[in-house]
Amino acid sequence: MACATVRSAMSSQHLHDYRSFWQVLALTMEPASPALLNRKPGKKTAPLFNVDMYKYIFGQSVYQTIVILDAP
Repeated sequence: MACATVRSAMSSQHLHDYRSFWQVLALTMEPASPALLNRKPGKKTAPLFNVDMYKYIFGQSVYQTIVILDAP
């Protein structure tokens, strides 16, 4: 009997986490604008990362390395 209670409590927690994830995702997404819906799709050969993304990734990696090495 106790095992069934623990199992149902765990299932309830997983369901709560699943619902919370989708609620947060829904709140963070912006509604699609007509301009966004009407734009043409990108080329299949377009790069996945652009120059700004590479700069951001490099900057984050340098920052994280400094923080990790500076930690006592």
